[in-house]
Amino acid sequence: MALQLAQARIKYHSRWVVAYMEPRKAWLEIRRLRIALAPKAWEVQPQRYDPHVTVLRLEKEDMPADELWALKPRDGELVEVAYDTTLRCAGVYWFFDAWSPELMAVRVSLGLKPLREGYFMQHITMGNMKK
Repeated sequence: MALQLAQARIKYHSRWVVAYMEPRKAWLEIRRLRIALAPKAWEVQPQRYDPHVTVLRLEKEDMPADELWALKPRDGELVEVAYDTTLRCAGVYWFFDAWSPELMAVRVSLGLKPLREGYFMQHITMGNMKK
C-alpha cells in the first residue's frame, strides 16, 4: 500500500456533501493517466464528476437537506485526505481507497455515524465501465 496525502475542499450540494480533490487540474491528469493504464477491452471511462470524496448522500427518506445543511459545517474548507495509489475495481467503478478523519468528523457533526474502516470506505472514484 502506497499512501499519499492530498487536499480536498468541502462543498455542499442539494442532496450530498463532497470534498473535491485539489488542485483540480492535477487530479484530472491523474485520472486521465490511471484510466489510460486500464485494459482497453474494459472500456473504462472518466467519472462524470471531478475527482472527489463523497462525505454523504441523502436518500429520499433521509432528513430534508434544508434542515441538515442549515449549519454547513466546514463548507469551503480544505481538509487532508490520505489515499492509496493502488487503483481498485469494484463492480463497474475504479477508485482509490481514501481516509480522512476530518471528513468523518463532518459526518458526525451532521448526526451520522462515521464509516467503519474496511466497510464502505471513503474513496476517490477515477472512472467506471458503465455503458
